[in-house]
Amino acid sequence: MAQLRFGGTTHKCAIKELTLQFAKVAIKHEGKLPAIFEQAVVDIEQQNGKGVARINGFVRAISALEPDMNSSFIDVNIHFSDNDADKMEVLSHYMSRMK
Repeated sequence: MAQLRFGGTTHKCAIKELTLQFAKVAIKHEGKLPAIFEQAVVDIEQQNGKGVARINGFVRAISALEPDMNSSFIDVNIHFSDNDADKMEVLSHYMSRMK
């Protein structure tokens, strides 16, 4: 399970791409959208319950998934700025389970 937090809001998200440098996630369009360069946090919960990686970053890009201004879902690209070794270990472990 993953969440994207920005601007005082929290959104459940689907991880579409993930590396140690960035994440591309899809969120439901429910009001406030993130701004480019806005600080954001991706919370990734490990499936085995061994913790949550709260990885800091900033919004690098957003795009609608449908060619309509009322698009239900938005892709958000987050560039990670966090260098915490423990968080990167959790992220690496999560990525290895995704393959």
